[in-house]
Amino acid sequence: MRKRKEILRRLISTVCLIFILIFLPMGAFATENNPNEGNTNTLTCQEIQSNFSEVYDSVTQKTDNTVIASAGPVIKPDKIQGHFDVTSTFKGELYFVFSDSECTNYAIGRQGSSNRFNLNNIPNKGPFKVYVLRPNIIEKSVGLEFNVTAPGVATIDKETGIAIADLSTSITPKGVIADSTRRAPIDVVFIFDTSGSMVLDMGNNRKSDPDKLVKAKEGAYKAIETFKNNTVEGDQFALIPFAAKLGTVTAFNDNTSVDSAKSHLDSIKTSISKLGADGGTNYYGALSKANELLRSSSKPKYVIFLTDGHPDTDAKSGNNNNYEKVNISGDFQKWEKTTREIKERKCGWLGFNCRWVTKTVDDWHWSTTKYPVNATSVAVKIEDKAGNNAVFTHNNETYLYYKNDSDLDYSYARVAASKLAENGIKLLSIGFGSKNDVDFDFLTQLSNLTGASAQLGGKADISKIFEDVSKLINQQALRNIKVKINIKDSSFPGNVTIGENAVMDPKDPEYAIVNFSDIQYEIGKTPHAPGPKVFSLTFDQPGTYSFNDVKLSYTDLSNTAQTILGNAFTIVITNNQSVGIDFKDPMYEIDVYQDELSIDLTNEIIPVPEDAEIPEDITWKWTSSKEDVAKPTNPNSGVIIPIGVGTTEITVTGVEDSTLTATVEVKVNLKSLRFKQSSYQDADGINMYNELIITPSGFKLPSDAIEWSTTGTVFTADGGVINQIDSKVGGFGIVTAELAEKYKLDPSEEVKATTLVKVNSNRTNPGHTTNNEW
Repeated sequence: MRKRKEILRRLISTVCLIFILIFLPMGAFATENNPNEGNTNTLTCQEIQSNFSEVYDSVTQKTDNTVIASAGPVIKPDKIQGHFDVTSTFKGELYFVFSDSECTNYAIGRQGSSNRFNLNNIPNKGPFKVYVLRPNIIEKSVGLEFNVTAPGVATIDKETGIAIADLSTSITPKGVIADSTRRAPIDVVFIFDTSGSMVLDMGNNRKSDPDKLVKAKEGAYKAIETFKNNTVEGDQFALIPFAAKLGTVTAFNDNTSVDSAKSHLDSIKTSISKLGADGGTNYYGALSKANELLRSSSKPKYVIFLTDGHPDTDAKSGNNNNYEKVNISGDFQKWEKTTREIKERKCGWLGFNCRWVTKTVDDWHWSTTKYPVNATSVAVKIEDKAGNNAVFTHNNETYLYYKNDSDLDYSYARVAASKLAENGIKLLSIGFGSKNDVDFDFLTQLSNLTGASAQLGGKADISKIFEDVSKLINQQALRNIKVKINIKDSSFPGNVTIGENAVMDPKDPEYAIVNFSDIQYEIGKTPHAPGPKVFSLTFDQPGTYSFNDVKLSYTDLSNTAQTILGNAFTIVITNNQSVGIDFKDPMYEIDVYQDELSIDLTNEIIPVPEDAEIPEDITWKWTSSKEDVAKPTNPNSGVIIPIGVGTTEITVTGVEDSTLTATVEVKVNLKSLRFKQSSYQDADGINMYNELIITPSGFKLPSDAIEWSTTGTVFTADGGVINQIDSKVGGFGIVTAELAEKYKLDPSEEVKATTLVKVNSNRTNPGHTTNNEW
C-alpha cells in the first residue's frame, strides 16, 4: 500500500513538472541601471550564434576579456532564476546577449558600469549562453523595408475625363544601433527672417518688441552650439538672412575639417548677432538661394527656416518685377479650347416655321488631362481664368501652376519649396509667433512637400525648438528617404501624371517621388514606423497599367546610398460604364399661347450611354426648381403643368437609385393680356398692372415680365404706374402692356394689351373744364 502511494506521488510530481515546462510563460529579461536596453527583434538565432563570440555558459565562468560576476544564475531542472553581471576589459562599446540555445528568448544589454541581467523564472530549455557583439556587427541589421499599396481599379470620371487613383506608401525601419554618434557629414543652411515684424508684437497692434529678435537670435545660438558639439569631418554650414531682399549670405565653409567647421559656426553666430530687422518677407528669394547652395551636394541636406510672417514682397498680379523667371517641371493642366454642339430654335419670316437646329460653340477651360512640362525661364502670374489662378506660359500655351491662388508671393514660395523637394533638401520650418501671424498651415505644406515638418513657437520656447531641430538632425539617422515610381513606362496605354503629395524627380523626370522624413535611431531601440503617406496619380485612358519600376532609396548610417527594389503593382483603369439618364432634348416648352396646358416628360428619359438599359420598375421622383413657373402634378408624375411665366429646371431622380438623375429646362409663355376697361379717366397714380386680366387666369408673372410703353408726353407708365409729368397739363395717351421678348417662345407671339388713359390738369382758369383739354 505504501509503495503504491509513493508511485502515485512521483507520478503526480512528474505530471506537474511537465505542466510547468509546457505552460509556464516565458519570463522577461531586463538589465538593471541600463537605460539603453532594447529587444533586437531583427536578429535571428543564426545571426546571434554566428556573429557573437560565446563568453559564458552553464559550465564556463570566464574568458580572456569577459568576467561573469560571482552571483550567477541558479539553474534548476525546470527553470532558471536569479541574475548575473557582465563586465569587459574591451575598450569600446560591446553588446551582451543572453539567450537559450534555440534563441526563443533573449535580451540585449550595453556595456556600462552595471550590466545586470535579471532572470525571472525562465523555462530551462538550456543550455543558456551569453554572447558579445561589437557595434559594427549589430548595425549590419539597420535598414528599411517598404511597401506601396494601390487600388486594383480606378474609374474615369465622365465629367472630367480622368481617373484618380489614391495610393499609399509606408516604410518600416529595422535593426538597432550601438553608437549614437552621427558619422555621416551633412550640409545645413540657416535661413533667418530679418523682416520688420521681427521687432513687433503682431498680436498687440504691432507694438514695438525688440526682445522678439533677441529671443530668435538666442534660439539660433542654441542650434549652433548643438552642431558644434556634434560636428564631424565633412560638415558644412551657411547662413541666409532675408527680408524683402536677401541680406549678406555666409557661404559654406570650404575647409571641412572639424575645427574649421566649428570656427565657421562661430562666424555664423557673429553674423546673426549683428542682424537688424526691416522690410518684407521674401520666402522665394531665401528658399531659392538655399536651393542654389545645396542642390549639387551629395550629402544629406537641411534648411532650418525661421520666419514670423506670411510670404510678402509687395509683388502684385501682373507685376513680376520682384521675381526672376524660374524653371518649372512637372505635369500641369492646360488652358484649352473644346467645341460642343447645342440646339437652338430658329424661326422663319414673321416667326413661322420654327425648328431646332444644331450649332457649334467654343468653350475655353482648364484641361482635364495634365501635360508634362519641362519649362525654363518662365514667369508665374495671377490670371482670372475660371477663377484667380497662378499660371505660366510655355511654348505659347498657358498652364495652371496652382488653382485658386490669388497671391503671387505664395505661388513663388511653392515654386521654391518644390525645387527643394526635387533636390532632396529637407525644409525644417520654424514659425515664430501665433498660427495666424505666420500662416503656419502654409509653412507646414511647404515642409511636408520636402518630407520634413514645421514647428510653431513664441519667445518662451523658441530656443527649445531650435535645440530640438538641431538635435534631430544630429541623431544617427537614415536620410534622403524617398519612394520612386516610374510613371512614364512605354507600355502604358495612356498618360500617367502626378497628383497630390508627390513631386517629379528633376534628374529622372519619368519618376514620381514621395519624400519621407529622416528615421532617427536611439541606442538599442528599433524606431517606430512613421505613418503611411498617401499620394495620387491621374490617368487619361482606360487600360491596364503595370508599374514594374518601384524602388526605395535612402542614405544609410555610413552615408552610403542604398536602393531597394519594391514589388510591382497593377492598376486597371475603366471607363465609366455605369448607367446614367438624360432627356432627349436640351429644353422643353409648354406653349400656353397655343393652348398647351401640360407636358409629359415621362417618356423623354433616355439611358446614358445609349446602349445601356434603365432598370425596370424604377420609381421616379420629380421636382421643380421654380414651382411658381411649372411643377409636376405630383412627386411621382412626369406630367408638368404651367403655373406662371418663366423658365424652371425639372429634375427626375430614381427613388431606388439616386445616382440615376437628370435635369432639363422647361419654359412657359403666356396666352394673352387685356385691360379690364377700354379707357381710364383721371388715371394719375393708378397701377395699371392691377388692371390687367391675365390668361390663363391666376398665372404668375415675374416682376420684369411686362414691358410698359405710352404715347404722347402727358404721362409715363414706368412699372405700370401712371405718373402725370406736369400737373398743369392734362391729356390722354395709349398705354401698352406687352410680354417681354425673353418670356416668349416665338417672337411672333402677340401677347399685349392696350387702353386709353386720360389725366386731368389742376388749372383754375375761369371757364376751364376737363373736356376743353381733349
